[in-house]
Amino acid sequence: MAIGRIMTKRIKIIFTLSVLLNILLAGVVAGHFIQKDRYHRPPMELDQQTREKMKASFEKSREEMREFFQEMRKQRDALDEIISAPEFDRAAYDTAVSDILESKGEIVRKKAVMMGGMLSDMSVEERRKMAPFIVRGLTSDRSKPPHKRGQERGSRNPEK
Repeated sequence: MAIGRIMTKRIKIIFTLSVLLNILLAGVVAGHFIQKDRYHRPPMELDQQTREKMKASFEKSREEMREFFQEMRKQRDALDEIISAPEFDRAAYDTAVSDILESKGEIVRKKAVMMGGMLSDMSVEERRKMAPFIVRGLTSDRSKPPHKRGQERGSRNPEK
């Protein structure tokens, strides 16, 4: 009978640990999907016609900027080679970084022009819905992960 008690006690402990581990795992999975949904859901409700215009404009813009993205990839590869070379060439590094930043700036300018064209066709209500996202897209630091953006000291509208 003492052996039966010990086995029963062990089984209870194992069962309890298993339940606790499953609850913890379920919480982690749920938290992952909540965070994922937070950053991937559509930012605002726009009418169907506006969404279709935006989609067409984004696709056209993507095609127009394809060569810029290809150039950025080449610049990125060149920078990687400069950094990884046995002898570090500071002048080449500075030139490569300058070229990359210039290309990024050109891409941002083209996106802003494209958005300006779309905004001119929208109603005031739709523009108001878009305003925070466009302003944040043009002014935020995209080098930070989404959960760290807007958390700088003095930030007026920190993201949670």
